[in-house]
Amino acid sequence: MNTTIDAYLPLPEGKHDSTILQLLTHTSGYKGYYFETPMIGNFFGGRNSFCGISRDMVLNRAKDLDMNREKLWL
Repeated sequence: MNTTIDAYLPLPEGKHDSTILQLLTHTSGYKGYYFETPMIGNFFGGRNSFCGISRDMVLNRAKDLDMNREKLWL
């Protein structure tokens, strides 16, 4: 539970020190929602918001996040 997510995902070093426990308890600092183009059709089609969101789309968003805890909690 205390292993950081970069042990499982190919993310740049040093920026992603959130643990599995923090993800599960919603204390990692990640936003709860992101916008990607397929979400527009999902909204109007009554589908799950993340239908059609690829692994690459998620990883692309994650690699650009600044997870500096000092900035998040001040």
